[in-house]
Amino acid sequence: MDRDQYLEEEYGDPEKRRKALEKAWGLRDFEIDLYWRRASYFWTIIAAIFAGYFLSASSNREVLETFTVACLGFIFSLAWYCANRAGSYWQRNWEAHVDILEDDIVGPLYKTVRKPTEFRLINLTGPYAFSVTQINVSLSLTVTAIWCVFVYRSASAIDWGRGAESFAPWFVAGVLLAATIWMIFVNGPWKVRAKHNADQDLEFSRRRTEVTDLIYNPKND
Repeated sequence: MDRDQYLEEEYGDPEKRRKALEKAWGLRDFEIDLYWRRASYFWTIIAAIFAGYFLSASSNREVLETFTVACLGFIFSLAWYCANRAGSYWQRNWEAHVDILEDDIVGPLYKTVRKPTEFRLINLTGPYAFSVTQINVSLSLTVTAIWCVFVYRSASAIDWGRGAESFAPWFVAGVLLAATIWMIFVNGPWKVRAKHNADQDLEFSRRRTEVTDLIYNPKND
């Protein structure tokens, strides 16, 4: 099915098509707003965990506390990375709808951009076609990698005791690997497809409200 067939079948009515474009624009803006709200949420928590880690590492506290903080930092950074990619996916989803719907209503406005080659990377004070979303995704991935180093470093400083020296590091690695698999694979795109493609039987209830009497109070002169 090409674009014209899709529009004719799903949005044959021009008014319906116009409303669909407005809805797609609104949902795109909503996803962008949520994206940066999530980013602010994770920035705040991860910054606090960084502060806790360095405070614990620089003091004479138990190394197990430092290791625990490092594990928290890794898990939250990994969640931030996954949330960034999820937000980017839904933003591009609604942008694709805008691309399809806009031509017959406002023309190819959104999909028409200046050539990135007109701007040069070496012009340090000029614009350049960087992807703000991809920068944030790359940053979250870098922070996750840093926490991996901190986890390894703090785990190496722990005296695991006799008999546990060889088992404990593998146990820690297994826990972190399980967290990674759960976040990335259990909540991956196949689950999204299964959720959105599956038929759903929904059951609703509606409350009933009745007015038995209505009394008007006379005005006070």
